[in-house]
Order: sequence, then C-alpha cells, then structure tokens
Amino acid sequence: LQARRDVTVCVATMANNGLIACAADRMLTRGVTETEPDSAKIYNMTVGYPLTVMWAGGAPVFGEVLQAYMERAKATPDKYQSISAAVHLYCDCFAALVGQRAERAILTRLGLSRLDLVSNKVTDRRAEALVDAITSFDLGEEESVETIFVGHDTGGGHVWRTYNADPACQDVEGFAVIGTGADLALAQL
Repeated sequence: LQARRDVTVCVATMANNGLIACAADRMLTRGVTETEPDSAKIYNMTVGYPLTVMWAGGAPVFGEVLQAYMERAKATPDKYQSISAAVHLYCDCFAALVGQRAERAILTRLGLSRLDLVSNKVTDRRAEALVDAITSFDLGEEESVETIFVGHDTGGGHVWRTYNADPACQDVEGFAVIGTGADLALAQL
C-alpha cells in the first residue's frame, strides 16, 4: 500500500502556433496543513500586454510581491511593453522584498540602516561584513515562490518561469511546470 502524496502543480504549454494553455490546482500547503480555497492560483491581468500568472509556494510572500508589482506596473504602464519586461518587474519586486527583509533581520536589530553602511557610523570592516550578510540573505524554503508568466506581445507567445527573483524564459521548450508536483507533471509531458 502506497502512502498518499499530496502535490500542487501549475502547468503552461505553448503550441507551435503560439496558442497557450494553462492549468493549476487550488491546493495551498502550510506546513502539514492543506486547504483548497475557492480562489484560483491563476491570475489574468494587463500590464502593458494581457498576461496570465500562476504561482506555487509561499502565499503571503506571493501576495506581497504581487501587490508591489501591480502598484509599480500601474504607475508606469508604458514601461512594460513586453512579457519579458513584466517578468523582470516582478523579479525586481521580489528582490526588493528580500532586501527589505534582510535589512530588517540584520540591520534594524542593530539600530542601523543601509545608509549607515556608507557613513562613518560603522567601520569599513564591519560595513563589509554586514553587506555580505545582507547580500547572502535568502528566504526560508517555506517562503519561496515559483511563478509562471505567459502571454503574447509583439514578439509572439511567451512562457516564463521564476523561482523567487530568478527568471527563466521557457520559449524554446514551450512549456513550464512548477509546484511540488512538477516532477510528476513533467513525466507526463
């Protein structure tokens, strides 16, 4: 008798003619707690061009990054005239979140800010050690987020995948899979 393995998965695939199909479950996992809320993990939006975003991973982190992303995109919509530009904006927002958390976890506890690192308030050696700590700071595994961005712009159809702030264009492969069930889904493609 095999043990049951609950998984979450999001899949996007692009046909030769540029048609893109997306699918995602609704499973949210927090530690050992699993729920399937009514809200979907597929978001349709327009940022320069219509695009679809699917996500898996840390829901609170994704929500916070998505909020910052939408605020920046709506403030300067003409700046994001490609799917690539929209993906890179999301990654910039994610990196900013990690930077804010690093500053809070490392500097704020010491009564310092980023500006203090270039002032005379700390020694060069101490500033270098703090910069190393900040730049190596990363979210915990339970806070990591994977996304798939798909859409069409003047260059045609596009499929992008991100892991935290790291983007990867999947146009050559024509598909992307994320979530704890990614390996199982890939075996079926």
